[in-house]
Amino acid sequence: DRVIKLDKDSDFNSVCTAESYDYVVSVMNPDATVAAHVNRVKNCYVDSLFWFWDWANYQCPEQVEAIRRVDCIGAWSEFKKSTRNSPHSLQLAGHLLSEKSYIQHYPGDLRDGSFASEFSGYEVVGPIVDTTFRKPTCKDGKLVVSLCGQVNPMVSINDALQYGSLVIGLLRKGLEGLYNESDTRCSTIIIGNSAVTSRLEALLEISDIEKKYIEFAHLGHDKYYQCIGDSVAVVCPPSITTMYDAFAYEKPVLFIPEQHDGHYPNYCRISGTELNHDGQKSSSIFPGEQLTTSYP
Repeated sequence: DRVIKLDKDSDFNSVCTAESYDYVVSVMNPDATVAAHVNRVKNCYVDSLFWFWDWANYQCPEQVEAIRRVDCIGAWSEFKKSTRNSPHSLQLAGHLLSEKSYIQHYPGDLRDGSFASEFSGYEVVGPIVDTTFRKPTCKDGKLVVSLCGQVNPMVSINDALQYGSLVIGLLRKGLEGLYNESDTRCSTIIIGNSAVTSRLEALLEISDIEKKYIEFAHLGHDKYYQCIGDSVAVVCPPSITTMYDAFAYEKPVLFIPEQHDGHYPNYCRISGTELNHDGQKSSSIFPGEQLTTSYP
């Protein structure tokens, strides 16, 4: 038995055609699901952003039927072209062509009833977080500033750089004080998309003195979770994925300004300002035992 991990740029169809696999787990990658589907390999789909997709506008009967007709990679390419690679349409295809979907719960907006009839099967799960590197509180760790995903079909590189510059400009003086005045000389690691972090240091003209306590980095999966595990706290916009990661690792969370119009509703849901009209504790809106920490 073996498990093969492929990144998002892999030629999934070639891999499925050349190798014999028993099962494919696709994490928000419809190309992998389609490759499994057309090669008759059992598969499931994992979606941590189910709540985000604007299917009220994209789940028209014609589009659902077009997805159902995908029986080869050529047909899939034509479908992608016809939708201009809309992430909403492609994620819908990932669900519809999989044998089962695992949907990360999002407080207050599950929408499962609207789509249950179209999906082969789905299961709502708690936070999808790798807790392998979770550690007790690290008093001498670094402060993590996460700029989150930043670059995607909805956000350009220039938008991301502008946002990163704004945020670091707001934090810059405080990071200096944290290093110079804390007993542990706490330094900061700023993490995000490589296309952004590689340019921000020069764009902001980070001085040699600042480089002693400010580091810019793009981290892979394991390094990212190790970084969270070793941190004293996490500073981030109200991004649901980063918040779930920090909460699961029991790290204090401080929020910076939102990058897009989805972050403020996230903050309202987390803080309970929208949902908790009945006086229930904010933590009660999250399922699962992982989220035991307190947060602002």
